Order: sequence, then C-alpha cells, then structure tokens
Amino acid sequence: MSIEDPHSLNEVVHGRTRLKVLATLSNVAAMDFVTLRDQLNISDGALSLAVKKLHEFDLVKLSKSHEMGRSKTTISISPKGQKELDVYITQLQSIIGIIPPKPGASKRSA
Repeated sequence: MSIEDPHSLNEVVHGRTRLKVLATLSNVAAMDFVTLRDQLNISDGALSLAVKKLHEFDLVKLSKSHEMGRSKTTISISPKGQKELDVYITQLQSIIGIIPPKPGASKRSA
C-alpha cells in the first residue's frame, strides 16, 4: 500500500468513494463537506467514512470553522494525497496499456 511498490494499487486510494473524493479535491483548493457531499451525490455517512480514512493516512487535510453558529468542515487534498493519486493514475494507465484492444472496439455500432 505504498507508493514505493509499483505492482500494487494503493488500497486506500482504490476505494470507490475515496477515489472520487481525491479526484474531486485534486481540481480545487478546498471544498466544504456539504458541497463535496452534494457534488458526489452520496450520504453524509459515506462521505464521513471516506474522509476519515483519507485523513487517517494523511491524504486529505481538514479545517473546521464556525459560520453563523454552525460548524463547517473544509477538506483539501494534501501533497501526499495528490502524490498518491498521481501514482495510482499512472499505475492504472500502465495496467490498461497491457490490455490489447479488442477487434472492432473503437467502432461504434449504430
């Protein structure tokens, strides 16, 4: 599960919801919990579990604040998280690169 091992995908990044979180956060400086939840169209619980796991492995940073009497959590991808995501994408591209295209796969049927 480390970036030093080029033959195994990082299982923390590989989880579908965690991957979606990292991919979304890689395109912004930061995003609040509610906006991220709504953009990914997932439940509070699913996002909370994903963010907790990503934070545990230092792949995201959390910032808490209070606005109008309400708690607000802002999430951003950490430098380590961006590096792990980049390595994961490179590994997937490598895996895909060894699969020969199927005959006629590039043609769309009408």
